[in-house]
Amino acid sequence: MPSQIEEKAEFQSILLALIERLSELFAYTSESTNEAEPGMGLTYPEIAAQFERPEAFLNTLLDVIRAVFTPGLGNMMLNGNPDFLLDAIPNPPSTLHYASETSDPGEPLSDFWGRAIAPYIQIPGPEQDHGLIVVLSTHTEDLRTSLVEQLGDIISFGLSPPEAINQIAADLSDDAQKPVVNAHAAFCVDSSLKNRFRISVWLFTPDHSSASTTIH
Repeated sequence: MPSQIEEKAEFQSILLALIERLSELFAYTSESTNEAEPGMGLTYPEIAAQFERPEAFLNTLLDVIRAVFTPGLGNMMLNGNPDFLLDAIPNPPSTLHYASETSDPGEPLSDFWGRAIAPYIQIPGPEQDHGLIVVLSTHTEDLRTSLVEQLGDIISFGLSPPEAINQIAADLSDDAQKPVVNAHAAFCVDSSLKNRFRISVWLFTPDHSSASTTIH
Protein backbone atom coordinates (compact mmCIF):
# COMPACT_ATOMS: atom_id res chain seq x y z
CA MET A 1 0.00 0.00 0.00
CA PRO A 2 1.46 3.40 -0.96
CA SER A 3 2.57 5.69 1.83
CA GLN A 4 0.35 8.67 2.53
CA ILE A 5 1.77 12.19 2.88
CA GLU A 6 -0.82 14.34 4.62
CA GLU A 7 1.21 17.52 5.02
CA LYS A 8 3.53 18.45 2.15
CA ALA A 9 5.29 21.18 4.13
CA GLU A 10 6.00 18.85 7.05
CA PHE A 11 7.38 16.15 4.77
CA GLN A 12 9.58 18.71 2.99
CA SER A 13 10.85 20.05 6.32
CA ILE A 14 11.78 16.59 7.65
CA LEU A 15 13.47 15.61 4.38
CA LEU A 16 15.47 18.82 4.17
CA ALA A 17 16.51 18.52 7.82
CA LEU A 18 17.76 14.98 7.15
CA ILE A 19 19.79 16.13 4.14
CA GLU A 20 21.25 19.02 6.14
CA ARG A 21 22.27 16.74 9.00
CA LEU A 22 23.88 14.29 6.58
CA SER A 23 25.82 17.14 4.97
CA GLU A 24 27.00 18.18 8.45
CA LEU A 25 28.21 14.61 9.04
CA PHE A 26 30.08 14.71 5.73
CA ALA A 27 31.68 18.03 6.63
CA TYR A 28 32.56 16.88 10.16
CA THR A 29 34.36 13.75 8.98
CA SER A 30 35.81 15.08 5.71
CA GLU A 31 39.36 14.18 4.69
CA SER A 32 40.06 17.57 3.14
CA THR A 33 38.53 21.05 3.02
CA ASN A 34 37.16 22.79 -0.06
CA GLU A 35 36.93 26.56 -0.02
CA ALA A 36 33.58 28.05 -1.00
CA GLU A 37 33.22 31.07 -3.22
CA PRO A 38 33.01 34.37 -1.27
CA GLY A 39 29.49 34.78 0.03
CA MET A 40 28.56 31.26 -1.09
CA GLY A 41 28.38 27.95 0.71
CA LEU A 42 29.55 24.62 -0.65
CA THR A 43 27.08 22.64 -2.73
CA TYR A 44 26.21 19.13 -1.58
CA PRO A 45 28.44 17.51 -4.26
CA GLU A 46 31.28 19.82 -3.21
CA ILE A 47 30.83 18.74 0.41
CA ALA A 48 31.01 15.08 -0.64
CA ALA A 49 34.08 15.79 -2.79
CA GLN A 50 36.03 16.51 0.40
CA PHE A 51 36.49 12.74 0.67
CA GLU A 52 39.09 10.79 -1.26
CA ARG A 53 36.42 8.20 -2.08
CA PRO A 54 33.07 9.97 -1.64
CA GLU A 55 31.03 7.16 -3.20
CA ALA A 56 32.51 4.61 -0.80
CA PHE A 57 31.88 6.82 2.22
CA LEU A 58 28.28 7.44 1.17
CA ASN A 59 27.71 3.73 0.54
CA THR A 60 29.03 2.80 3.99
CA LEU A 61 26.82 5.44 5.59
CA LEU A 62 23.74 4.24 3.70
CA ASP A 63 24.42 0.60 4.59
CA VAL A 64 24.88 1.45 8.27
CA ILE A 65 21.56 3.31 8.21
CA ARG A 66 19.95 0.38 6.34
CA ALA A 67 21.18 -2.01 9.03
CA VAL A 68 19.60 0.06 11.80
CA PHE A 69 16.21 -0.23 10.07
CA THR A 70 16.54 -3.89 9.01
CA PRO A 71 15.50 -6.87 11.21
CA GLY A 72 18.49 -9.01 12.16
CA LEU A 73 19.34 -12.65 12.75
CA GLY A 74 19.36 -12.15 16.51
CA ASN A 75 19.27 -9.58 19.28
CA MET A 76 23.06 -9.30 19.44
CA MET A 77 23.38 -8.14 15.83
CA LEU A 78 23.82 -4.52 14.78
CA ASN A 79 20.49 -4.78 12.97
CA GLY A 80 17.97 -2.58 14.75
CA ASN A 81 20.43 -1.76 17.53
CA PRO A 82 21.90 1.73 17.01
CA ASP A 83 23.37 1.61 20.54
CA PHE A 84 25.92 -0.92 19.25
CA LEU A 85 26.94 1.58 16.59
CA LEU A 86 27.40 4.34 19.14
CA ASP A 87 29.36 2.04 21.46
CA ALA A 88 31.82 1.25 18.65
CA ILE A 89 32.97 4.87 18.48
CA PRO A 90 35.98 5.28 20.81
CA ASN A 91 36.86 8.37 22.76
CA PRO A 92 38.17 11.19 20.56
CA PRO A 93 40.35 11.89 18.79
CA SER A 94 39.81 8.79 16.68
CA THR A 95 40.18 7.88 13.05
CA LEU A 96 37.42 6.52 10.84
CA HIS A 97 38.53 4.12 8.12
CA TYR A 98 35.88 3.16 5.56
CA ALA A 99 35.30 0.80 2.66
CA SER A 100 32.34 -0.39 0.62
CA GLU A 101 32.84 -2.91 -2.17
CA THR A 102 30.81 -5.52 -4.09
CA SER A 103 32.09 -9.02 -4.81
CA ASP A 104 32.38 -10.75 -8.14
CA PRO A 105 29.74 -13.45 -8.82
CA GLY A 106 30.49 -16.52 -6.72
CA GLU A 107 33.63 -15.02 -5.17
CA PRO A 108 34.56 -16.53 -1.77
CA LEU A 109 34.22 -14.02 1.04
CA SER A 110 37.78 -14.48 2.28
CA ASP A 111 39.19 -13.86 -1.21
CA PHE A 112 36.98 -10.83 -1.63
CA TRP A 113 38.00 -9.36 1.72
CA GLY A 114 41.68 -9.69 0.89
CA ARG A 115 41.23 -8.22 -2.58
CA ALA A 116 38.75 -5.40 -2.02
CA ILE A 117 38.45 -4.55 1.69
CA ALA A 118 41.91 -5.18 3.19
CA PRO A 119 43.60 -2.42 1.13
CA TYR A 120 41.47 0.08 3.09
CA ILE A 121 40.72 -1.78 6.33
CA GLN A 122 43.39 -3.42 8.49
CA ILE A 123 41.65 -4.83 11.58
CA PRO A 124 43.87 -4.37 14.66
CA GLY A 125 44.46 -7.21 17.09
CA PRO A 126 42.53 -7.40 20.38
CA GLU A 127 45.40 -5.66 22.16
CA GLN A 128 44.47 -2.35 20.52
CA ASP A 129 41.46 -0.11 21.18
CA HIS A 130 39.14 -0.03 18.19
CA GLY A 131 35.55 -0.20 17.05
CA LEU A 132 34.43 -2.20 14.02
CA ILE A 133 31.13 -2.02 12.13
CA VAL A 134 30.58 -4.46 9.24
CA VAL A 135 27.43 -4.60 7.12
CA LEU A 136 27.06 -7.52 4.71
CA SER A 137 24.31 -7.22 2.10
CA THR A 138 23.29 -9.96 -0.30
CA HIS A 139 20.34 -11.59 -2.05
CA THR A 140 17.91 -13.50 0.18
CA GLU A 141 18.88 -16.83 -1.39
CA ASP A 142 22.58 -16.18 -0.74
CA LEU A 143 22.28 -15.21 2.93
CA ARG A 144 23.34 -18.60 4.23
CA THR A 145 24.96 -19.76 7.45
CA SER A 146 28.35 -20.37 5.83
CA LEU A 147 28.55 -16.75 4.69
CA VAL A 148 27.77 -15.53 8.20
CA GLU A 149 30.39 -17.87 9.66
CA GLN A 150 33.04 -16.71 7.17
CA LEU A 151 32.47 -13.10 8.14
CA GLY A 152 32.63 -14.04 11.81
CA ASP A 153 36.01 -15.68 11.25
CA ILE A 154 37.37 -12.50 9.66
CA ILE A 155 36.22 -10.09 12.36
CA SER A 156 37.04 -12.38 15.31
CA PHE A 157 40.76 -11.54 14.98
CA GLY A 158 41.65 -15.16 14.17
CA LEU A 159 42.39 -16.19 17.77
CA SER A 160 43.26 -19.83 18.30
CA PRO A 161 41.51 -21.55 21.27
CA PRO A 162 44.53 -21.09 23.60
CA GLU A 163 44.86 -17.47 22.58
CA ALA A 164 41.15 -16.93 23.11
CA ILE A 165 41.36 -18.43 26.61
CA ASN A 166 44.33 -16.21 27.44
CA GLN A 167 42.46 -13.17 26.15
CA ILE A 168 39.41 -13.98 28.29
CA ALA A 169 41.66 -14.43 31.32
CA ALA A 170 43.32 -11.09 30.63
CA ASP A 171 39.91 -9.43 30.33
CA LEU A 172 38.98 -10.76 33.76
CA SER A 173 42.24 -9.61 35.34
CA ASP A 174 42.27 -6.49 37.51
CA ASP A 175 45.89 -5.62 36.69
CA ALA A 176 45.81 -2.90 34.03
CA GLN A 177 43.22 -1.14 31.97
CA LYS A 178 42.39 -3.40 29.04
CA PRO A 179 41.88 -2.30 25.42
CA VAL A 180 38.30 -1.65 24.38
CA VAL A 181 37.22 -3.67 21.35
CA ASN A 182 33.69 -3.29 19.97
CA ALA A 183 33.00 -5.34 16.83
CA HIS A 184 29.47 -5.61 15.46
CA ALA A 185 28.04 -7.02 12.25
CA ALA A 186 24.74 -6.61 10.42
CA PHE A 187 23.21 -8.59 7.58
CA CYS A 188 20.88 -6.98 5.06
CA VAL A 189 18.99 -8.16 1.99
CA ASP A 190 19.57 -6.53 -1.40
CA SER A 191 17.68 -8.24 -4.23
CA SER A 192 20.01 -6.73 -6.85
CA LEU A 193 22.96 -8.77 -5.53
CA LYS A 194 22.16 -12.19 -6.99
CA ASN A 195 25.15 -14.51 -6.41
CA ARG A 196 27.14 -11.53 -5.10
CA PHE A 197 27.44 -9.60 -1.85
CA ARG A 198 28.44 -6.13 -0.71
CA ILE A 199 30.45 -5.39 2.40
CA SER A 200 30.57 -1.94 3.98
CA VAL A 201 32.95 -1.31 6.87
CA TRP A 202 33.60 1.43 9.39
CA LEU A 203 36.72 0.95 11.49
CA PHE A 204 37.40 3.39 14.35
CA THR A 205 40.97 3.50 15.68
CA PRO A 206 42.95 5.92 17.85
CA ASP A 207 45.66 6.25 15.18
CA HIS A 208 45.81 8.47 12.08
CA SER A 209 46.36 6.10 9.17
CA SER A 210 45.75 6.73 5.48
CA ALA A 211 42.41 6.24 3.70
CA SER A 212 40.72 7.57 6.79
CA THR A 213 39.11 10.61 8.36
CA THR A 214 39.83 11.95 11.83
CA ILE A 215 37.04 12.49 14.37
CA HIS A 216 37.76 15.01 17.12
